[in-house]
Amino acid sequence: MDKYAIYEAWAPAASVWSPWVKPVPFAHLPHPPLELAGIVRPQFDLAWLQPGKVRCAIVADLPGTAAFYFALQAAAIGWQPVSLLNACPPPYLPSEPGPVESAVDVDSLLNVLVTSAPELTACPPPPDAPPVFVLDAQRQAPGRLIDEEMFDNRSVVFASDLPSARTLAAHGINRVFVVREAAIPPGRDLAHALAPWQKAGVEINLVTADGSSIANQLPRTGPLAEMWFRFTTWFSLRRNPSGGFGAFVPESSGG
Repeated sequence: MDKYAIYEAWAPAASVWSPWVKPVPFAHLPHPPLELAGIVRPQFDLAWLQPGKVRCAIVADLPGTAAFYFALQAAAIGWQPVSLLNACPPPYLPSEPGPVESAVDVDSLLNVLVTSAPELTACPPPPDAPPVFVLDAQRQAPGRLIDEEMFDNRSVVFASDLPSARTLAAHGINRVFVVREAAIPPGRDLAHALAPWQKAGVEINLVTADGSSIANQLPRTGPLAEMWFRFTTWFSLRRNPSGGFGAFVPESSGG
C-alpha cells in the first residue's frame, strides 16, 4: 500500500472523525520499516467497551505502540481509531552509520500505522463508530536528556487537535474515557487540551485499559496557565518544516 492508501485506511472518507487524523506521519512515508521479529502485540480486556454498553469517546493515552494497538483492538469491535500522532520520524542520513538518535521513538509508531492499514481496510469500523483518539504518552520524552544534534521530536496535544464539545454532542457523545497507565501522571498538555470539554460539561473519566477507575485526575488549568503553557511550548519544542514536531537540536557555539 502506498502512503495515500495507508492514510485513507486510518482516515476513511465515511467517518466523521477523519478530519482530526494528523497527516504528518503519513507524509513521511515510505519510511524504512523496523524489524518486526519478536514483537508481541498486546491484548486488552475491552469487555467494558462492547457495542451497546457505552456511547462515549475514548482518548487512548498509553505509552508508545500500546496506544495504537489498543485503538486497533477497539476498532475490531466497532470503534474508529483517530491518530493524533503529530511528530516526525528522524531522517535517515547516508552519512550516518546507523539510525539517527531521536527524543521519541516515532519509527515504531509509524510502523504500526503502516502494518495495520490492511486490517483497517479489510474490516473498517462503521461510519457512525465512536472515536478512539490515539496519543503516545511518551510524546514529551519524560526524563530524557535532549542532547545536541539529537533529533528532537517531542510533541504536545492542543485543544484544537480535538473536536469541540458541540461536535461530540452532535454525535450523541457527552462522556469521555481517558485510558492511561495508573502509575503515570497525566500530562499537563492533555489537561489543557481537554479543558474546553470539561468547561462545556462533558464528563471525563480516567481509567486503565480494562476500564478500572484511576484516582489521579487531570491537573487544574486556567487562562494564565494556558498562556504560560503555549509560551513555553513555543520556545521549548521544535517544529518541522513539513508540519508537526521534529528538528535537530543545534550544536552550541563556543567562544
